[in-house]
Amino acid sequence: MNSILSHRILPRLRALLKSRVASASVEFTLVTPLLVTSMLGSAEFGRYYRYERHVGRAAKYYAQVLAAQVNTDGAFNNWFIHYGADSMMQNFPEIMTEAAQQHKNWWDALVWGGSIIQFTPTTTGCTTACTYTGKTNAWWGGSLLQCGAIQLAATETGAFNTVPTGLASQSMMFRVDISFQYQPLFGSKLVNPITIRKVGYAAPTNAMQINVTNVSDMQMCP
Repeated sequence: MNSILSHRILPRLRALLKSRVASASVEFTLVTPLLVTSMLGSAEFGRYYRYERHVGRAAKYYAQVLAAQVNTDGAFNNWFIHYGADSMMQNFPEIMTEAAQQHKNWWDALVWGGSIIQFTPTTTGCTTACTYTGKTNAWWGGSLLQCGAIQLAATETGAFNTVPTGLASQSMMFRVDISFQYQPLFGSKLVNPITIRKVGYAAPTNAMQINVTNVSDMQMCP
């Protein structure tokens, strides 16, 4: 009995164990890169989503800050542009780290700008169910809407150089454009930077019209 155990059964058990260990090693070698890639990909996606959300928030609040600065007589000057720009740092705090890594000022690590939009009813005297045309009255910085007529898009998914039709009204409006070159943490040498571009809109709460009184940082349109 002992002879059978030592000469037949034990060698087979040893061979079976070696086979299973070898199989497990091969499986671990094959699966580990997939697991690591999945974990890094999930972390990268979460980081990108956070940056995208914060850039969008920065554009939205910048426009709202501009709109809130306009008083009842509609006066607006270039200092308001700088007040609004400071809100970008607060709503997109990651830009401080990104700028330091690029050896830049934080405001130079973004492409940002804005414009003042004026809408006009296509039918003179229209008060309800109006349709509008739009044009840029003034712009600054990296605005995508410079002087000229504005194309109105049907939905929010329109191109970045258009304005959603639903925003057209009797009131003038601010638009802010912000774009940021997102560089992935993982595989940065293999993947080109991804442009995150967001737009924010806001109409003055205290006036229907915007009267620019200081144009040193702005381009006025005819």
